[in-house]
Formats: sequence, structure tokens, C-alpha cells
Amino acid sequence: MTRDYGKMRELIESAKGRFCYVEFKKKDGTLRKMIIQPAKLKFEIKGDEASEEAKKRTEVRKANNPHLMPVWDVQAEGIRSVNFDTVRSIHVNGENYRYAASS
Repeated sequence: MTRDYGKMRELIESAKGRFCYVEFKKKDGTLRKMIIQPAKLKFEIKGDEASEEAKKRTEVRKANNPHLMPVWDVQAEGIRSVNFDTVRSIHVNGENYRYAASS
């Protein structure tokens, strides 16, 4: 069964300025629970002020990697990527959404 990346993205974005939690399996096989603040990301990237080349690279990256979402990691105080293929749960707006472990 394929995962609905759009729905997962919408869940995370729905937190806006509030915190949400994403639990996922890292590349090394360990589980990690990341605290995310979706609205903070827009203050840390250039957006409209970015060069045309940077905007193009961003769009290509987004098209080639629909399973990845850049987020603001509160604990690390930096931008990280969430790989939707390895997400186990998303806790947002008082609700917990669980996903079957991917093989």
C-alpha cells in the first residue's frame, strides 16, 4: 500500500505555529521522535528573496522527492527533512495518526 504523502504533509502543516511530533525510523534503523514547528520554517528560508536558480533547484528537488518534507526541528534548531516513507506516527492538534511500518 502506498502512503498518501499529500495527506501527511497537510497534517504537519495544519499545526501552523503550534508544535507537532513525528516519529520515524532513521537511516540507521533507530526510531526518532522529532518536535516540529511548521510555521517557523518560513522565517528561516529566503522564499521570494531567493535567486531564480535557488527557486528552480527547490522545485526540482520537490518534484524528484515527493516523499521528503523540509521541517523546522525545534530541538536541533535547524531545518531537517522528514521522509514520509519511514514515518510511524504524526501527533498534531491533539490527534495521533499511526502508520504501518514500511518494509
